[in-house]
Amino acid sequence: MRILGNVGVLGLAVGAALAWGQAPKGPSPVPTDERVWKDEQGLIRIRPLLIPADAQNPAWAPELETAFWQRANKVMSNAAGTDARTTGEGEKWSYPQNMLRFLNGDRAGALEMLQAPDLEAGDHAHTNGIDYYWCFTLKGQVRKYFFFGQYLNPDYRQKMFDGAKAWTAEDPRPNFELILSLTSPNETVRKYALASLQKLKAEYEKETGKTTPDFGADLAQWRKWWRGYSDQGWEVFEDVERLMNTRTHPIYKKGFAGAIGKDFSPNARGYWVDGRNTDNLRAMRETSVYLMAEETGNETVRLLYADKLHHYVNALYTIGMGEWDSENYIAHTIMPYHNLYDCAKDPQVRMQAKAALDWLYTALALKYYRGGMGGPTKRDYGGASRPFGSSAASLMWLMAGDSPVEQRTWHHDEIHAVTSGYRPPRAVIAVALKDFPKPVEMWDTKPEYSNWLPGADEKPEFFETMYYSAHHYLGTVVSAGASSDVGAFKLLSHHDTRGVEYFLAGSKLNGKMAGEQMGQYRNLCVFLTKHGKVNFQWPKAAQVQYDEGVWWIGLEKSYLAVRPIALERPAPGSGKVDTADQIMSANGVGSGLRGFALETGDRDQFKTMDDFRKAVSGKGAFTFAADKGVATLTGSDGRKLEVTYNKETDFPQVVRDGIARQWDKEFDLYKPIGSTAPVSLGWKKGTLRVEAGGEVFTQTLDEQRQVKFTITPAAR
Repeated sequence: MRILGNVGVLGLAVGAALAWGQAPKGPSPVPTDERVWKDEQGLIRIRPLLIPADAQNPAWAPELETAFWQRANKVMSNAAGTDARTTGEGEKWSYPQNMLRFLNGDRAGALEMLQAPDLEAGDHAHTNGIDYYWCFTLKGQVRKYFFFGQYLNPDYRQKMFDGAKAWTAEDPRPNFELILSLTSPNETVRKYALASLQKLKAEYEKETGKTTPDFGADLAQWRKWWRGYSDQGWEVFEDVERLMNTRTHPIYKKGFAGAIGKDFSPNARGYWVDGRNTDNLRAMRETSVYLMAEETGNETVRLLYADKLHHYVNALYTIGMGEWDSENYIAHTIMPYHNLYDCAKDPQVRMQAKAALDWLYTALALKYYRGGMGGPTKRDYGGASRPFGSSAASLMWLMAGDSPVEQRTWHHDEIHAVTSGYRPPRAVIAVALKDFPKPVEMWDTKPEYSNWLPGADEKPEFFETMYYSAHHYLGTVVSAGASSDVGAFKLLSHHDTRGVEYFLAGSKLNGKMAGEQMGQYRNLCVFLTKHGKVNFQWPKAAQVQYDEGVWWIGLEKSYLAVRPIALERPAPGSGKVDTADQIMSANGVGSGLRGFALETGDRDQFKTMDDFRKAVSGKGAFTFAADKGVATLTGSDGRKLEVTYNKETDFPQVVRDGIARQWDKEFDLYKPIGSTAPVSLGWKKGTLRVEAGGEVFTQTLDEQRQVKFTITPAAR
């Protein structure tokens, strides 16, 4: 059987001709059917907003859908609250908590809070007293207006509409990125972007006294001008954007100098909307501006933000995500794309929202395991390396399940997924369940954080190796220099009652420090560092034995052989950790390089730890030439990994069975090594392929901005 998906036949090129009718004076009609009901099992179920059949992934089997609602009911019953914060971005918590409160039956109390006057309404007088500034608030405003709209007081909904109409009459955050829209296929967008850029440049020249030539419509010159500031760092170009702003806040004008990176409020930044630039905040801002412009008939801004959204989704399919796989933030990026998918009217924009969700859930599924999130991750703040330690793990559990843990603390943001009509492809759920042939190794890449800037899409910044076995997976990452918020080494192993056990290592467990280098070959790894010690996290219940030259660590389903390199025996250390785990610190010996070599094994390979020890001790070997910085690890199956420390760039020379890794050529976002499963996506190719659970899901975002997907049975 072959299923062909929607191709998004109406696009931006004909956007101005779409039959939205004349600019509306009031909100669009709301549904009349009840959105919340209980089935024969007593489970609360949600009727989502209407999604055309050709914009949906194939339906899940009834038992999978029922299991989803069983999990969703746990989310609803445990996460509801009565929070009433409306200062700053307090709606980040209070809106979703009260939406969950509504679903649990306290409709009057929830609606009273959701429609309560904003305590900072004076700051938002220009948008009718409605807070359309803070990104986290925007995400909730959209779900409130569209999904819960039929339950709101009509006067309040009209108030939201009028505020949104004023908010989106012009671009609420004009900035350098208008340069990207000079290539839009839509003439209206190109003209608006060029006129806006000319105003921005003139405003900056007035503010600073600097003059520059007239660039006309010369894209190369505009990009060169932008790069002159972006290359100086985000603090510089964002402050330039603050000074050039032509749509300043009616009260706070351009904000004040020194605000960038310290104060995000309207009085500091001077915008009509939160100007922060992380993936998750950009997603909240851009999807919300688009939807409210579409709703209120502000067609030019709608088209502009459709173009912005395309640039982001296209980046996912060509170079990747700057805030990649973040345990703390990837869920915050996913939720606003649920909003866009559920609420957009333009068929092509809805399909791009689907493409974004399919990509983001695939990335999440690869790192999820039985209630845990592992592997290298960006914006790793520590503390999430435990079962259900992150919103990302909770969200993937909502979609896929697969954890024995019963007691959980839920994340309020899941309201968007619970009330959404989106379901990930079945193959993506199978990836989350690790239902694909193993063992398998993947080479993945991740882009620069601010990858939309000029020149930032020329090559990846991070090179990741992932290995999946029957009972554990191990991930490491290589990059030039320090990446202080990147957890660079993580292993997750199956545990019957906890879900997973974690094994972490590094000079800093949640950040790659300059001078740390790793090489990996499936279940073999070498870690080298110039820093004074190496920290580890492993379970307190692990069976640990220190022999001369090898530390043996037995997890419930996996075995680890750690060969120390110029390290003392580890002693208890300190750090954020689950009560079932411990931090162990091993001080270095001497002044040279130190680290460890690792081999892992599973209980389906070795019945006992003693069998694993005999295999590693009998057939494995390890040498380290300290003067040359060369570590050579031979595994118990004869494979050989050689890692040579690089004193210049932190890109070590990694040779695997005589074949060297080539960091300057291995650009694919997802590349299976020696297998077609489970995920592949080439660098700047635009086609995502997921093979798991007996299905192959393939989706392409093409140069005409159309989304096409197919689902076929996996080859046997």
